[in-house]
Amino acid sequence: MCLLTLNLRAQTLTASADDVAAVKNLVAAADAWDAKGKTRFDSDLALRLGQSWRSIRDPLLRIKVREFIPALERAAVLRPRLAEIAAATKTAKGTVAFEPGAPQWLSDLVGAESLHLLDRLTAIDLNDRQSPHDKSYKRNDTLVDAWLDRLADLPDLISLDLANTGVAGPGLKVVGTLKNLERLNLTLTPVTDAHLEHLAGLTNLRVLSLASAKCTGEGFRFLGKLKQLENANFHFTPVNDAGLAGISTVTGLERLEIVHCHFTDAGAPHLAKLVNLERLQIGSRDATGAAIEPLTALTKLRELDLQDNQATAEGVRHASRIPSLRVLRIHGQIKDEGAASIAQLSNLEILVANNAGLTDDALDHFARLPRLQRLEIKGNKITDPALARLQQALPALEVVRQ
Repeated sequence: MCLLTLNLRAQTLTASADDVAAVKNLVAAADAWDAKGKTRFDSDLALRLGQSWRSIRDPLLRIKVREFIPALERAAVLRPRLAEIAAATKTAKGTVAFEPGAPQWLSDLVGAESLHLLDRLTAIDLNDRQSPHDKSYKRNDTLVDAWLDRLADLPDLISLDLANTGVAGPGLKVVGTLKNLERLNLTLTPVTDAHLEHLAGLTNLRVLSLASAKCTGEGFRFLGKLKQLENANFHFTPVNDAGLAGISTVTGLERLEIVHCHFTDAGAPHLAKLVNLERLQIGSRDATGAAIEPLTALTKLRELDLQDNQATAEGVRHASRIPSLRVLRIHGQIKDEGAASIAQLSNLEILVANNAGLTDDALDHFARLPRLQRLEIKGNKITDPALARLQQALPALEVVRQ
């Protein structure tokens, strides 16, 4: 008799060829069942499955299979709906991703190729990848909130990309039922503050993008409930001081983009609460370089991008008081005054200061950065002799000048 030995944690089962055949037949019967319009196994199928697991001789395997029947039923009942969602996504020119859902012991026993019934729908991508910088750009307004109704309570969805669709907000009530969602992209959608509260139940969410959406931050109170959120993007979103207050409640944030926003110096102190922040892109035309001063409290901040009115000599002066910085990118005119401040960042490894109004004097300041590995200074008035002096002081430095 052919035997198959499997290790289940501290227990070992030995399955005979007959036992393996019984399990394969059980899965095949569920796979062949027409579940459309049904919520549970038909009585005759349930009887057949019961006979199959009772015929298994190994007691441990018999228990495992019996306990697995409810999960098999849920997968079989859900399959027609998943097929409909996949078809609708394809019609909308999107893509879906499935992942194996069978437990390892079952895959080892009968082979993964027999278990596609248990595959889980984990990702839906409806982003048409249009760039708003292209002249031909147009939002995909054919895909609106009502489309999302079919997704309600999907148990295994991890990633949902709705970027550049016409989803305006009411559909977020459905999105809020996706309890295992980890990544949500609402970039370039007309979503406003009024509907954001529906996302408060997404307690497993790790990545959220509302870049170029229409919310100001008045509805960001829900963010405090997203305890797992690590990465948030509000690039080109009109985030105001109330928005910063909401963002500051997510103390686990590690990466944040708040560029081309509308917060002021008065709201900037909220950022000091983000004690786990490691990467920040910041910019507001309604604030000044003083908005950078609260960041000096962030001891884990390693990477900082300064844009808009924060990419100034004043902004750099405050940034120079963040000793943990390893990467600094400046998208504005800081001139040599700002370069003098940067010289205080003794741990800096990468500096990008293109078109920053720098002269040869700036390089003398940069020569005092002992750990600098890469320097980008395109579009500045730098002479060859000054560059030679810098590279003599820092022989291993990579300089990008052209």
